[in-house]
Amino acid sequence: VDIRFTGVRPGEKLVEELFTEGRVHRTTVHPKVFEAREFPVDPELLREGLAILREIQDGGGETCYPRMLRCFMQLIPTFQPSPHGLGRYLDGEAAPVNGNLAAPVPPIDFRSPETLGLRAYI
Repeated sequence: VDIRFTGVRPGEKLVEELFTEGRVHRTTVHPKVFEAREFPVDPELLREGLAILREIQDGGGETCYPRMLRCFMQLIPTFQPSPHGLGRYLDGEAAPVNGNLAAPVPPIDFRSPETLGLRAYI
């Protein structure tokens, strides 16, 4: 059986990062077993972000991808979308969507008073 590497598919990783920048980790009872401390999550910020993601999902279609990924990036500071997959929608320029151009996506400010009802940027 001939095995050929044909490239990375969207969402696929070649390297797994166990400890990301800024994350605190320490050894446990065994020197080769580590414990990572997660960043604290503001429950209200998470609830608001999930509500926005649900609303974006309910809108459907490929036009929701840029908004959804922008929301992921703000909820999860270490999230890095694949530049060959859906990450291509986040380069700050218009990206093709079904042959049309999608507008660049502004950041979602979860703390802004203008978000009243979580619908300011979606």
